[in-house]
Amino acid sequence: MPNPIKQIREWFAERKAFKALIANPIIGAVVDSVTKQLNDRSRGLGKHLSEDKKQLYLQRIIDEVNKALSANDPIYATRMRLAELIHETALTQVLVLDGTLGFEPLLHVKGISGELKNHLLEIAEKDDSINKIKFNMTEEVTTAGLMDRILWKYWFNHLYMSAFNVLRIGLNDFDFADPNKDWFRPFYTSMCIYAESIYRNEIGLPSAFGDDDKSGLRPLFHSTWMNLVENGEKDLLWAWERDWMNSSILGPNPYVVLPTE
Repeated sequence: MPNPIKQIREWFAERKAFKALIANPIIGAVVDSVTKQLNDRSRGLGKHLSEDKKQLYLQRIIDEVNKALSANDPIYATRMRLAELIHETALTQVLVLDGTLGFEPLLHVKGISGELKNHLLEIAEKDDSINKIKFNMTEEVTTAGLMDRILWKYWFNHLYMSAFNVLRIGLNDFDFADPNKDWFRPFYTSMCIYAESIYRNEIGLPSAFGDDDKSGLRPLFHSTWMNLVENGEKDLLWAWERDWMNSSILGPNPYVVLPTE
């Protein structure tokens, strides 16, 4: 039989620990950002999740953020986790692009087509992660139904990615002097380009670069941000541009002018 006194004590202990965590200004900023997204009832998770589920995901994000902050090298730990989330979010982002959900800037990027939404069923047959989403559907599998499931996954990925981006800014891993030189947006754009190339290769579509990438190396090079993070490069954008410009076949630096969000 449950011990009510013990349960009350545990509840107060958890609440006290939670208050101590969010008293940290960096964690507090993450909480504010996540709460703002979850309270937006016009779309996404804010519109469709129950209040209990919102609290659950907020707590999970706080736990992950606190784990990164407690690491021996918080900036490196944050970058590593953010890099994973950028990759995971990009893999869903390019599948839901249709110009109606605030994604328009990406549709103007060379190497990102917005066409993949028309090939979801084909991709689900070839790609393990999308096939898993399809396999777990209890209703009849349609393009619209699969799109809804992938969009859900995108929203969750984006929520976590945004939280860790706020965390790394709180750790001063950001170019405050010139935000246009910050690495997050180019990294994310590159991973969307790479993600699109993966799906196109799986179902036999031609490169989204067309004749502009006869070598076929551009999408692969866009994936090298992950290596730079793992290797501990301090200035990620500079290091990526350095490697790109050192190549004689890739063409001009694509991030001289970045799309705005």
